[in-house]
Amino acid sequence: MSSVKICMTVLLVINTWTDIRKKEICLPVLFIFLTGGILWRIRQGLLWPAGIISMGIGVFIILIALISGGMVGFGDGLLILTMGSVLGAGELAGILCGALLLCGIYSGIEYLMLKKSRSEEIPFVPFLLIGYLGGIFVRKIKKGSFTIEAALLMPLVLMILIGVLYLDFFVHDRAWLTAAAYEAAVSGSMEGYKKKGNIYEKADIQGRMLGDIGLPGGENLSMQTNAGKTVKVTYRLEVPAGFLGQKWKLEVSGKAKPLRPVGWIRKVKGTVDMLGEVTP
Repeated sequence: MSSVKICMTVLLVINTWTDIRKKEICLPVLFIFLTGGILWRIRQGLLWPAGIISMGIGVFIILIALISGGMVGFGDGLLILTMGSVLGAGELAGILCGALLLCGIYSGIEYLMLKKSRSEEIPFVPFLLIGYLGGIFVRKIKKGSFTIEAALLMPLVLMILIGVLYLDFFVHDRAWLTAAAYEAAVSGSMEGYKKKGNIYEKADIQGRMLGDIGLPGGENLSMQTNAGKTVKVTYRLEVPAGFLGQKWKLEVSGKAKPLRPVGWIRKVKGTVDMLGEVTP
């Protein structure tokens, strides 16, 4: 942020605070900034005609304040005059229009919904602050150019971001397939105690069902099921690395032993009983 923006933000923040608390501006701060702004314009050679036109907007608001008999704050005119000593006429007019629009919306809400009196005084400086900061934000998002430094760095930044994105896909897919492999292997192993249970078929069906979902960025998924003394389900997957067509190759496995729960429980219980008899 430039020194001009910092100074203008400080000026508006200080006067926003005093305007909300006391409904008045801080004159010492105002005159310090006004003097500094005029001297800055003289040094930069920008006082005539640009500076006079910009400050003329503030003079116009001051005249309205005098004519309206206090309906428009005299201090608000002085603050806009001070802002004009630094800002261009177009920028100041935009800030003022935005502030008036926001103030009008707020006044309508207070009058129609909160049933406030039409003569109720509203701090105007906070809306100038919002209009100024909003203008800075809008100019940033409207900017359509790159510096040479940014143009050199952006490709590297984009490559890193893309790499991180595909790395997230890789980690996610590995975690998902690892869990799926173990779940499919356990499902198959549980068929071992059934009379007509088919360990291989159950593990294969469960593995294919789980492997078909939840795999962003994955390609060429394959699955292999082995059923013997242990049930083993293996997944293989390719995940794009995001650079020059390179791919990460992923392979995960899950194992489980076929168990007959009743027989296993009897063996454990028998072992415990035997140890109990042996142990004095």
